[in-house]
Amino acid sequence: MILGSILYFGALIVPLLYFAVAGWRGAATRWMLTGIVLQVFWTMAVYLFVCNARSHGFREYYWGWALLFPVNFVALLWYLGSLIWIRSKETNQQSGGSARG
Repeated sequence: MILGSILYFGALIVPLLYFAVAGWRGAATRWMLTGIVLQVFWTMAVYLFVCNARSHGFREYYWGWALLFPVNFVALLWYLGSLIWIRSKETNQQSGGSARG
């Protein structure tokens, strides 16, 4: 049960930890919130797909929940990628600013 929850929604741990550490003033706040919105949107799309399959009488509708694995994986890539991108952007600005001085 816990492993399934982590595989379905574990990517949400990254922005939760980010907001716990950096608060709402962090450099990647906008990217984290965008990722959360996108993850919730695609999770709801999977939910509606499964409900639609169930209402049409498909006996193996529950296999649709497997679509949450790639949704979670792409969200994880989004969160980690945005952190790396913001970090590299800050590093480039700091090194560029000191070289000009």
